[in-house]
Amino acid sequence: MFKRTAINSAIVCFLAAGSAVAQEAQRVEITGSSIKRINAETALPVQTVNRAEIDRSGAQSVTELLQNLPALQGFTSSSESVGSGSGGFAGASIHNVGEQRTLVLLNGRRVASWAGQTLTGFGSGIDLNSIPLAAVDRIEVLTDGASAVYGTDAIAGVVNFILRRDLTEGAASLTHSVPKGGAGKSTNFSLTKGWGSLTDDGYNALVSLAMDRQTQLKAADRSFSKTGIVPFNYKGQSLVFFNGSIRSAPANYEVYNEAREFDALGNAYYDQNGSCPPTHVFRGGACRYDYSQALEISPEQARDSLFATFSKALGADHRLSADFAYNRYTMTTRIAPPPVDMQIPTGSTLYNQYMPGGAKVLVPDSVYGDDLYAYWRGVDVGPRVTRNETKATHFALSLSGSLSGWDYSSALTLSRNKWVSSYGGGWLLQNEQDAAIANGSFDPFLMPGQQSAAGISALDDMQYRNVFQTRTSALSALELRGSREIFKIGNRPAQLGLGVDFRKEDVESSPSLVAQGIGNNIAGDSSGEVPYDVSRKAYGVYAEVVLPVLETLELNAALRHDHYSDFGNTNNGKLSMRYQPSKVLLFRGSVGTGYRAPAVPQVAAGRQLYGVTGAGYNCPTEVLEALQQTNPSVRCRQGNTQYEQLASGNPELKPEKSTQWTLGFRVEPSTNVSFGADFWGVNVKDRIDQLTEDVIMANPGSYLKNFTTYDDPGTKQTYVALFIPNENLGKEKFLGLDVDARVAFNTSLGRLTTALQWTHMFKYDYQRLKNGPWFSNLGRFNDEEVTFKNLWKLTTVLKTGNAENTFAINYKSSYLDQPCTVADCGLVRVLNPDGSIGRTVGVTDRRVSSYLTVDVQTKYDITKAWSATVGINNLFDRDPPLSLKTVGGQQVGYDNRYTDARGRTVYARANFKF
Repeated sequence: MFKRTAINSAIVCFLAAGSAVAQEAQRVEITGSSIKRINAETALPVQTVNRAEIDRSGAQSVTELLQNLPALQGFTSSSESVGSGSGGFAGASIHNVGEQRTLVLLNGRRVASWAGQTLTGFGSGIDLNSIPLAAVDRIEVLTDGASAVYGTDAIAGVVNFILRRDLTEGAASLTHSVPKGGAGKSTNFSLTKGWGSLTDDGYNALVSLAMDRQTQLKAADRSFSKTGIVPFNYKGQSLVFFNGSIRSAPANYEVYNEAREFDALGNAYYDQNGSCPPTHVFRGGACRYDYSQALEISPEQARDSLFATFSKALGADHRLSADFAYNRYTMTTRIAPPPVDMQIPTGSTLYNQYMPGGAKVLVPDSVYGDDLYAYWRGVDVGPRVTRNETKATHFALSLSGSLSGWDYSSALTLSRNKWVSSYGGGWLLQNEQDAAIANGSFDPFLMPGQQSAAGISALDDMQYRNVFQTRTSALSALELRGSREIFKIGNRPAQLGLGVDFRKEDVESSPSLVAQGIGNNIAGDSSGEVPYDVSRKAYGVYAEVVLPVLETLELNAALRHDHYSDFGNTNNGKLSMRYQPSKVLLFRGSVGTGYRAPAVPQVAAGRQLYGVTGAGYNCPTEVLEALQQTNPSVRCRQGNTQYEQLASGNPELKPEKSTQWTLGFRVEPSTNVSFGADFWGVNVKDRIDQLTEDVIMANPGSYLKNFTTYDDPGTKQTYVALFIPNENLGKEKFLGLDVDARVAFNTSLGRLTTALQWTHMFKYDYQRLKNGPWFSNLGRFNDEEVTFKNLWKLTTVLKTGNAENTFAINYKSSYLDQPCTVADCGLVRVLNPDGSIGRTVGVTDRRVSSYLTVDVQTKYDITKAWSATVGINNLFDRDPPLSLKTVGGQQVGYDNRYTDARGRTVYARANFKF
């Protein structure tokens, strides 16, 4: 009764091949096992998305498709590249266990990790943007740890992309989608052609080409994102949320003299007009810039892909295959104009003009000799443009077949990923800026558009338009595995699988001289990135055995030994069972261990600047006093503002260790009805992470070790800064349930099939410190993220003659929003009846609404060769719910990581077979 379907947990490891018919059937490789088995329901849960479901989804990319599966959450979305430095990366995370713990495979082979990965471990997984959707035949998601077979790092599970092969026909597809308003359009074209039949001709070759383009979607294109001034109601109060920047246009000024305890912050435009200039809000003595109105919320993207495969039958029992994949993915992001802090040197032209005795005195009671600073927003130079390009090449040569009773498979994999980040307009150089300030050609206290010809020329000369940094990641791997029947228990064959593999990872970072801070640097950014070229070797050997101890009971055991060149030896095992008391009922379960070594840069990279905090904070006075004991010149920035963050690798890191288990059942009373549920749990100790800014700033006195100093190249001052190194923080505990159900029946209109996928999280608990108290973000925003309690997808398909109609509902549950207290946030204020902004208030228990969207699609087969598809995603144009989040990208007023800002999107597709 058990059949492989789209949503049921099919094809994993270790099924019995007991009957004579089964023994004669063709054996295939199964995700999660080294043993070739007959394809059927097995001991571990796998969710499969086939090509038909890919087409029904309306997804325009692998990223969009995979990240809409209920079993996946906690991943990085492409939208996070807007201002957060994620570099265009998008990953996969099963059950929120983590991108670094989710192993992504291409045709069952490892792929080089994303080259743009940072020293904190961000992006050390596989970039989904490097996999072309047009070339994918199906996706198999093993939602249980597979460390004993694939490698110790497969703690959360495996996502295996199976690309198209063994086709003889040709196919072309063109898709065009248009979100409401016309911005953010995408066009996708693919062409695939196969030649030869492996069975009839002894060979098969296939080539697939794809081109994808998407235009930018600006914050101004959507009502919920067009401004960072967000009014809302909370417990009967009219409030406003505003996460603005102290860097303004014209610049805010600060006049400072420590000796006479004089410190004045203000804005000349406000002083003269009694109000701030457009796109600014007065708060904390200064005009704050509404930077979110100048953002884009979905970047411009382009992808060009080539996939080619060739297979040759070497007699009846052996097969030689070669796969080659190339992908070039480019994301161009545009964020608000540059925020720059600068010191106006004593005696300079600008200083003499704006201090006492000059023509434009800023503060009447200041004296000549006081320090003068400008906090400026470079509206005159336009947005900061960054072009992130990732090129991925992947080659796998494999030989498989049967020899002396063994089913064997061997492979050589060479995979490379190169990431280049280049700066376009809007990025200013420090030396050129200092020179323009000193000679007076540029004046930050002027309104945008009022610079002189010399000022305009100076601003143009300041801009850095070149490669900023380059990183590469390479993987070389060899593997050999085989399986065979070793004896029989009754008439049921016991099977043995053996395997050995070797892989070498190389990661190189080559920042430009400007990125290293040699000779010059980006204005306000003294990151001083440190080049590195590091590698790791890993050897593994494993064995597994399948024991059909009864007609109804099968046991499986797997054991793996690995040696890491930098972390030594580890042994990990897995036990699983499959019990089928009747044709319609199956029980299954497993338990195993895992081990994840830190990413290479997490250990080797040196200390450097790592951006700024997402939110603004008031001065942590106890920290300032502690730092001033060793460096009296340290000071805090004025008012509620962002703080620099520094990070570093940590050679003292220990690997993460884990245990995973599953326990589930399936009921299939007929081929038309199926129901399954799998309980699962993952426990991790010595988890590798960094403390988050909100945790540190909420109780700075308890985290003195997480503060340091930062020498600002613009103001020439030393400020308090956060230090967030990689650490072994403590333990994590995950507990959840995956449910799927399917029912199909005939109606007067045609064949109707309804399927449900649902993931419910019971627990996600973690420790911020080793042996410390436990915390959770399950159903609440905590430590910069949310774990959703419920995610589900309900899909109904009606097949009528040549037409197929699809109706899908996608759901994410509500959660408690990011808390914003008066002390550690200060971004929420009372909205007075006259429209003015009043006192600061705290918002700590506000709920973000659940998020439900509806998609519809109709496909019609015009002829055997031609078909047409039209669809609408987010049919009812549901806007993202309000959120007060300040991390995960610069978007304000909603959480871009968990929603789709495009709104209602109409698409049309034409397919042609030849």
